[in-house]
Parts: sequence; structure tokens; C-alpha cells
Amino acid sequence: MNNTKLLTGTLASALGVACLAVPLSTEASVYRDGWYYSIDPSHDSVAFNFETNELDIGNSIYEIYGMAMKENPETGEIWVAINSNLPLTGRNVPTVVNDFPVPDGNIGWGDLWFDFSGTGNFEEAFAADQMYGVRFADTNDSGVSAGVYQAVQGTSVASTNAGYWNLRSYNDQIFDARGLNSWMGDKRWNDPYYDPYTDYTTADGQMPNVIESGQRIGDVTIRTEEELAAQGFSTDLFFQTAADMIAFSFAKPAGFVGNFVATILQECLNDSMALLGSFPPVPQHQPDPDPDPDPTPVPVDECEVSFSQLEALAPDEVDGDWKIFYDTLSNQWYDPPVYTGFEFEALDGTSFKQLLDFPCGIVTEDEFKVSVEDADGNLTHIFTKLGPGDSLSFEDYFDEPVTRFTISEKTLISPAIR
Repeated sequence: MNNTKLLTGTLASALGVACLAVPLSTEASVYRDGWYYSIDPSHDSVAFNFETNELDIGNSIYEIYGMAMKENPETGEIWVAINSNLPLTGRNVPTVVNDFPVPDGNIGWGDLWFDFSGTGNFEEAFAADQMYGVRFADTNDSGVSAGVYQAVQGTSVASTNAGYWNLRSYNDQIFDARGLNSWMGDKRWNDPYYDPYTDYTTADGQMPNVIESGQRIGDVTIRTEEELAAQGFSTDLFFQTAADMIAFSFAKPAGFVGNFVATILQECLNDSMALLGSFPPVPQHQPDPDPDPDPTPVPVDECEVSFSQLEALAPDEVDGDWKIFYDTLSNQWYDPPVYTGFEFEALDGTSFKQLLDFPCGIVTEDEFKVSVEDADGNLTHIFTKLGPGDSLSFEDYFDEPVTRFTISEKTLISPAIR
């Protein structure tokens, strides 16, 4: 078809395949039943194995498979779930690990950061006294007691936890071992949001992972998995589920309004997570209904463009008209430029299982068409009138994933592929 581009290499489950596209934004998170889910693969953690005296790469005790958050408007609470192999109490280790000191004999969780500042940069949010911090793990090396804090200053305890200097030094370890970059859920490790902690050369490049100081504004309550389930939480969206789920809640601070970036780091700056979301303001009194409403009101588009849909990832490489993404991850938004259609083709034995969702605010009437072709390029099926909130499972129709399909038409197209 005319004015159609080719997108190659997104996948059903495997990693490490080039994704060729011209994207403007991506989202690894999923919004379901009031929960924001940020999903992470299992190859990007490192742990020293005391039995073999070697490093275990991937699926180690420090692996994080994802994180989820929700606001309960009835109770005024923020709920957090962390899907990780690392227990709430951390990992007990010798006081020297791989020649690095760990004075307290425990490597555990850092503190959870919430950035509502709108500065677009992790470090700048601290500089503006607009970063919030939550200490939820009593055994870590934080400079404050457990609780919720505002106007926090952060510090790094990685040097006393056999840890990494910053995101760059950690990613180099993963890439050298696996040939794949590390992921942080909703953001890549080298997203500009985390500058300067993505570079070796900066003097202040040691990334803060715990609270050094701040104003305490609330308590933290540790929750059970049963309590999580009662809040509508589900593990179905994660690639894997850890043996223990860390869960806690706290009263929503007044400043938790609007778009935010949440970041969780470990004391050793091992596997890390970012989650993009948005919390509404406290509901105000609604005015009484108009006794004489307009008989022909203008329709209102209730499909809102999410914060994470607007967040953009730059390509890893540009080759002529191709914009290339490596190590592509499922459960992502891929956002091509303005074309009447976009053709997807999987390479190197990968395939597409499902279109998870369709975006808001992109095409007229928020409707898309999906055309499926066989391996020879022959059109076999057309699915029409697909829109935000819809999903399309290729396995339901063909009993197996597909390797080629086209999304069209009208203008910009950005399906979420799982």
C-alpha cells in the first residue's frame, strides 16, 4: 500500500532482536483495574554466587520482574507492589563480597522515589526540593526512619553494599555478560531523565538510592498478598512472578497529583525499575446539573492520552529511513510517524502473539484496521473498528502467533504489543 512503512523485529517473548521503526513514544506499563503495572524482563540482575565464586546473571536474588501502583480513592491510600526475588529484609551476605565491603552484612532495598516535579530529570527534581521518598524497608541503610518524606535529599550507599557507581556501570556489566541492555520497566537505563547517572565522566555520577534527609509526612503500612488481591492486583501481566511479593501502602500526600515518575533502586544499584503514572486531584464538590441542558451537546472525547503514551524513546540507531531499536521488550507502546499504514514483520524466529491495546488521540474516531498476511505476503484476514481498550490475540484466531501484519489507516499508529 502507498505510504506504508515497515516495522521489523518486535516479538512474542524472546529478546535481543532489532525493532525497526520510527517511534515517538513507548510504554512498558499497563493500566488495569486502577493499577499501573511496569513490567521488566528477567535477564538484567547480577548476584555473587558464594558456592561457585562466580556471578549469576539474570533471575538472581536481585531480579525485579515488575512493579505496580494504584490509588484507592475511597481510603485515600497509595498502594505499591514490587515483584522481585529480593525479600523485604534484603540478602544477608559476608562483610566482604567479591572484594567489596558490606559492613552490615546485608544488601537490600533502597528507597522508593516519586517525582511529580515536571522537571523531566531525576537529579533536577532533587535540586528543586520536589522529590518525594518512601522508606519501606527497615533493614536498609537509609538516613531516616521508615515513612513517607517530602523535599528529600538523596545519597548513595552503593559503595558499602558491593554496588555499582551508576546506571552506566551496571548496564555495562549486563551487556558484557548477555549482549543485552538492562531495562528499567517504563524507561531504558540511559533515558535522559536519569542523566547524569548514565555516564562515567560526571563528578556527581554516583546515583542516590536512599533518603539522606527530608520532611516526614506519613507512615508506611506493610501489606499481605491477600490484601493486594482484595485491591484488584493481579500477577497475570508480569513475565514471571517471584516467590514473595513486597506490598505496602501509605496515605496519599497532598502533592501526589498529576503525572509522575516512580523509581525504585536497590542498595547495590542492581536491577532497577521506573513506573510512569498519574494520580488525580482530590475530588471537589460538583455543581448542580444544568436544569436546561443543551439538547444537542458537542460530543466529548473521553479517551485521554496517558502520560506514558507521551513519553518518547529515541532510536538506538538511525539508518536512512530506518529508526532501529534493539533489545525490544513486550508490553510496549510503539509509536510510528504519520503514515497511512505501518507494516510489522518479525525477524530471527520471533513472532507476534497479541496487540495489547490501541492509543488515544491518534486517528479519527480512534479506530484502527489490522490486516494479517501469511509468510508469502498474501492477505488472509482483516480486523476493523479496533480502538483504545481493545486487544487482538492472533493466537485466538490462528492458533499460533503471526510474523507479519499491517495496521492502518488515516494517520499515526502506535499499538501496544505483548
